[in-house]
Amino acid sequence: MVNKNLKRVNEKHVLFGIFILLAILVIGSLLVMKSKLGPTGFVSLDGCDGDWTCDDWTACVDETQTRTCTSDTTTCDSPQIESRACTVTCTEDWICDDWTACVDETQTRTCTDANTCGTEENKPEEFQSCMFCGDGNVDEGEECDDGNEIDDDACTNFCLLTFCGDGVVQSPNGQAIEEICDGDVSCTTAEEYVGVRSCTDCITIGEDCTTTESCGDNIVNGDEVCDDGVNDGSYDSCMVDCSGFGPYCGDAIINGAEECDDGDNNGEYDYCLADCSGDGPSCGDGTCDAEEDCSSCDTDCACNSGYSCVSGACQEDDTSSDDDTSAGVTGATVDDMVSSCVSNWECGEWTECVGGTQTRECTDTNNCVTPTENLNPMSLPCEGSKSPETSETCFDGMKNQDEKGIDCGGVCEKRCSFFTIMGNAVNVPINSSKQFIENNKAISFSILGIIVLAVSWIVCVKVFLKKKNIFFFLKDFHLSNSFAFLRKKKKANMNNTNP
Repeated sequence: MVNKNLKRVNEKHVLFGIFILLAILVIGSLLVMKSKLGPTGFVSLDGCDGDWTCDDWTACVDETQTRTCTSDTTTCDSPQIESRACTVTCTEDWICDDWTACVDETQTRTCTDANTCGTEENKPEEFQSCMFCGDGNVDEGEECDDGNEIDDDACTNFCLLTFCGDGVVQSPNGQAIEEICDGDVSCTTAEEYVGVRSCTDCITIGEDCTTTESCGDNIVNGDEVCDDGVNDGSYDSCMVDCSGFGPYCGDAIINGAEECDDGDNNGEYDYCLADCSGDGPSCGDGTCDAEEDCSSCDTDCACNSGYSCVSGACQEDDTSSDDDTSAGVTGATVDDMVSSCVSNWECGEWTECVGGTQTRECTDTNNCVTPTENLNPMSLPCEGSKSPETSETCFDGMKNQDEKGIDCGGVCEKRCSFFTIMGNAVNVPINSSKQFIENNKAISFSILGIIVLAVSWIVCVKVFLKKKNIFFFLKDFHLSNSFAFLRKKKKANMNNTNP
């Protein structure tokens, strides 16, 4: 009996030791994870050990600075924001008004600290001495002071002496010279080009008018009508002296490589082509043009045999016998005739493939009143259709509209199987769980450790104790009960040995 109780006590000790060992392992793993904290304060595991790049710290606001750090790996929870404590240091920022006018040899201004630091260590001066230019007295720093506001005499309004070369004509100037010029004098040539005459010593103006403008500078100036630069004098360009336009298509004169030139009528029917390369469309050129019909030009638009021209259209002759001559016309009337004009269809380029179809436009160049059938196709099926806009369908591989599954159920004819519906229902939470684990590795490992600890405890209880009732084991765990049992057994043995 004693050995059995001791065995039970030893099993409890072993179980307790294993529990303590597992607890140490879990706590140790958490400490290791804490030691791998990255620069921003979050766990940097093997899958999140990339290089971190951090912005500069922000300004100190409410004694706190922040910055944003970003990892170069997609497995890290990035970006992260970290903060630190700081001490606000106020820097004076003085903004001053302009100086006032000089009054009693003093100027003033007002300066304000934009940061309102409350200190004046770097405050600028708000008062300064000054001299009054214009009071008629030559003060220190002044070259002259005539007491007036005339700026083109010998003394300027800034109390400086004028001189030859200051760009203003003064008579006299501050050097007692009667100026008639001060710098080059503007002039115009006979061709109305703008130029300048030289000024010497402010008292002599040159006779020659020098200009940089000329015919051939590719700028219309002076009395020029046009200026095509190096092309002046060439066909379809300005004349060599820039006095007018040179020969060109449209001047009603055949010159250069022109075949004809009808002036403003170029490009019109029965006139020269727009580029003067030849005669334009006209009656007799062998082509039934848009402006022509069998009445206006029977040489180009003649009706075929068995047809007659009626009101500009070819109508088939009626060969049936009809004795009705009440209309004064033998044979068929105009209302009984049909068109004999044969269409000449010309088609443009095919459009892009849209909705599985390409189209093109065809035009009857003979302009038949009643066009004959166009044997050229105007639309064709095509592949690689470019849909104007993406629409939801039952074949797009997505669960949309009112579908119960991907491309099944709802408006789709295909019925959804049980596994399809369950797969769609389970897929979203599984993907969400995977995303949670990727973004919260520290929490995930902590939860996993607790789960392993709990499962290990239950397994140990089952393996070592083999008890059907766990509460019995908990009851016997107290060592005091076991020792009490031993004391009772010893006392019973002693009673049995006494006579």
